[in-house]
Amino acid sequence: MKNTFLFLLTVASLLVLTSRIYTLAEGNSSPRDTLRTMKEQNQKLIEQQNATLQKLDDVAKDATQMRTFSRRT
Repeated sequence: MKNTFLFLLTVASLLVLTSRIYTLAEGNSSPRDTLRTMKEQNQKLIEQQNATLQKLDDVAKDATQMRTFSRRT
């Protein structure tokens, strides 16, 4: 029973890995194109992170102002 389970698990793992490798190979893009695409995606992610960071800074400033105003009253 254990051997059958291990065999099926191994076959399933190999199928998953093979399908991922095949998917990666389908692109037929050069390493330079892949790196260029990755760079563009990273740049977009950095821009999103900067926008989120700016929003968090604004929220922190607003919270500080709220604390200050609430102490005055």
